[in-house]
Amino acid sequence: MANNAPVPSPRPADAVTDRPTVAPNGVIFPSATRAAATYTSDPIHNPGALGVRLFIDITNDGAAGTVTVEVQAKDPVSDLWKRLTGCVTAALTETGSPNTLTVYPGLTVSAGVDLSNQLGSMWRVVAVVGGNDTVFSIGADYLI
Repeated sequence: MANNAPVPSPRPADAVTDRPTVAPNGVIFPSATRAAATYTSDPIHNPGALGVRLFIDITNDGAAGTVTVEVQAKDPVSDLWKRLTGCVTAALTETGSPNTLTVYPGLTVSAGVDLSNQLGSMWRVVAVVGGNDTVFSIGADYLI
């Protein structure tokens, strides 16, 4: 994990039919107020990284708001999105410092924080806001 690279600027693979979007400067979800609902990022093409580290920054949890974040990969056969095993946080409420979710093969597993898994060729982030409106952002770095 010594070489980290920002998430942006991947090129779509020749065989990929989805038109993945590229998050500028590693931004998956920019900072914004979001009501209780499910928010799904656009598909992101992985240029060959083994893993990713997500930075989840909650700046205002609306007194009782929570954010739960998961990483999904696309099954190339069924064309369905599947949660990578264990790649989901607890309901986060902490403000003031970013939470992280790291997906990388061989990591010592810490539930909802560090997951030993490999990132797929197409992936996305799903954030679920519960309770009150919550201000949060999610950024990412590829782990090579």
